[in-house]
Amino acid sequence: MSPALAPWVLPVAAVAAAFAMLSLGRLALLVGHPATFAALGAGELARAFTRGLVFDASIILASVGVPAFVLAVSEWAGMPRWWRLAWGWIAFGLFVALTSVEVADVVYFGEVQHHLGAEVLAVGNDLDFVVAAALRQHLAAVTLSLAGLAACAWGWTRLLARPVRPWRRWPAVAVAALVAIAIMVVVIRGGVTRKPIATINAMEGIPAAGGYLILDGPFVLAHTLTGAR
Repeated sequence: MSPALAPWVLPVAAVAAAFAMLSLGRLALLVGHPATFAALGAGELARAFTRGLVFDASIILASVGVPAFVLAVSEWAGMPRWWRLAWGWIAFGLFVALTSVEVADVVYFGEVQHHLGAEVLAVGNDLDFVVAAALRQHLAAVTLSLAGLAACAWGWTRLLARPVRPWRRWPAVAVAALVAIAIMVVVIRGGVTRKPIATINAMEGIPAAGGYLILDGPFVLAHTLTGAR
């Protein structure tokens, strides 16, 4: 029998995988469209990758972070195994959604030189045409993405099958959970400022190309569709 996992492993793995995926997406954007970012210096590139983590963290904690938090609290509350499996696969489903949007965004950026936006709503009945075109023109990217998701699903299945040790000091865990909620709210908002972080903030103090590199597809799409500016 496999050794039991520490109670923090599953939630941390889910969030870490999402961070890794969006960082890879940012790297793919840079490597796949070098002409767009050729004018950026080394310092600006470094700033784009580090500043981008703020935007990544916002969308990750607002999506994958929620079931990840439930997974962590579940081990403290002594919830049954089916509960952990359900929330584990919810977390993975959101990870798949983030990955799909990020892959589509990198491909789309090469066509129009900006991230996905409200035009997604205009796809409508042409969705089958768009999917077919993507498969024809970007088969390698689609294949690699599906292979990566299949590998992640295999690894996630193995992790979820492992037993998980309960938290030992429940009073400390309860306090930590409250602190974690407060931190998540701050990170999702992008700080303690009056207004939540928005796409326009990526363009502050850096050329437009750097701002595009800072942003990720899921963040831009989510904020566009919810009317944030």
